[in-house]
Amino acid sequence: MNKARAESFSDGVFAFAITLLVLGVQTPELKTGSNEELRADLIRAMPQLVPYVTSFATIGIIWLNHHAMFHGVERVEHMTLTLNLLLLLVVAFIPYPTAVLSRYGDLAALLETLAVEQQWVRAEKGNSYRRANCHTAHYRFDSGPNAGERDRQGH
Repeated sequence: MNKARAESFSDGVFAFAITLLVLGVQTPELKTGSNEELRADLIRAMPQLVPYVTSFATIGIIWLNHHAMFHGVERVEHMTLTLNLLLLLVVAFIPYPTAVLSRYGDLAALLETLAVEQQWVRAEKGNSYRRANCHTAHYRFDSGPNAGERDRQGH
């Protein structure tokens, strides 16, 4: 399969997951609608922005790594697609624990769920990298002017 199709699908999932993150941030419910009430409610809502920013950064870092991984790949095989889907499954799940953490705060069970999720991300990222790298062993991933090009000298 052409890598552009896999990258486009993956980019769509990343964009969808990041969009879902902001939907988990709750807007304040005002009783009087005064500026003072709004200001006080917005200040009280600040803690729910921490999980949002953290999850946004997590998804962003995964996306950057995903982009770097696919940079030197020309063709994607079935196993790589399967591993990529597993990674995207984890990425698409990130907004759920983020929304729960935003709503209920620092619960031990939720933090355990997030820790398991982070382990999934690491495991799937490792599997995806290993699979992609075994098919791109003839590519150079340096930052020089020939980065990503086929190394014809066998280096």
